Amino acid sequence: MIESMKQVAIVGAGLVGRMLVWRLLNEYPDLNIHLFDKDDLSQSTSAAQTAAGMISPLSELCVSDRAIYDMGLAALTQWPNWLKKLEQQTGRKVDYQSCGSIVLAHALDQNELTQFQQEIDFKLTQHDLNKQPYKWLDKTLLLEKESMIGQNFESGLFLNDEAYIDNRELLTSLKTFILNNHITVIDNCQCDIVDNVVEFDDKKLKFDFVFDCRGIGSNVENLRSVRGEVMHVECKEVNIKHAIRFMHPRYKLYIVPKPNHRYVIGATEIESHDNSPMSLQSMMELGSALYSVHPAFAESRVLEIDANLRPAMLDNNPVIKISNNVMCVNGLYRHGYLLIPEVINTVMNILKKQSHQYHWMVSYE
Repeated sequence: MIESMKQVAIVGAGLVGRMLVWRLLNEYPDLNIHLFDKDDLSQSTSAAQTAAGMISPLSELCVSDRAIYDMGLAALTQWPNWLKKLEQQTGRKVDYQSCGSIVLAHALDQNELTQFQQEIDFKLTQHDLNKQPYKWLDKTLLLEKESMIGQNFESGLFLNDEAYIDNRELLTSLKTFILNNHITVIDNCQCDIVDNVVEFDDKKLKFDFVFDCRGIGSNVENLRSVRGEVMHVECKEVNIKHAIRFMHPRYKLYIVPKPNHRYVIGATEIESHDNSPMSLQSMMELGSALYSVHPAFAESRVLEIDANLRPAMLDNNPVIKISNNVMCVNGLYRHGYLLIPEVINTVMNILKKQSHQYHWMVSYE
């Protein structure tokens, strides 16, 4: 399939679109690629921009199919190699920490943490458990992992194989790669895809192949929106190294460290197509939960409040739909950075007509 391509369009410059440009050009430098997006390339409003950048296969196993976990484990080995190559090509280093994550709960909510561990065990095989993918931390071990937060909790669950990435720096590095390689960028435009023709601004361009990476903007059947809300805070009084998940009966908070004492805080997941600003209730719940993790967070400076819509299918699994010379890649839900390496690998194997192990996400129309 790829041998017959010379002119290629990628519609959507979020995480999927940018990673696809990067991978295609690394393997096929003679391709002529047009990249379309509804936003300015330097001011993305994609879900990838709003995300916290967690790569957490074990945490997501509780609410996902086993295949998502396996793809996430593969991503943990793929990301360091990809980021090293991207840094060599752009001169920009993307922060990536693979130090594991910690799941916490206050004493009154300890049953939430126990249930979380039991749900993990239910999804894992004995072979998985023999590898000890997690371990319980008593107060002493918790203090060794996180000296500040450990003061406020008696125990925690440490998940070995988890990481997080500076997602915004990644998107910026990919933008640098795109601009350095003279890709034809057509941004700030609304596009329609009719067969392998891209229609925009009263113009039509025909391509050998079109990749539809528009997320919510695509017309994939049964695609739905899942709203997520986050706060970015700066707190010099707190120094956290690990991604933290905080279990609570009403919400599941996550705290993801970023460079320069910044933290991304999130918890809400709402079945809604509403992309309006965060509600006061969500803001207060996030702040209250954050304060309960460590009182010093009360002095945080709120730098940004954001909300966005994540594209999801009914089963929350990704899909690759192929019709003639158009391939739609969609439905990464809240698993974008967790799944993107294996999703892109699957796309490349399809183009090369090579076998791939994730047949369940691929359909031909």
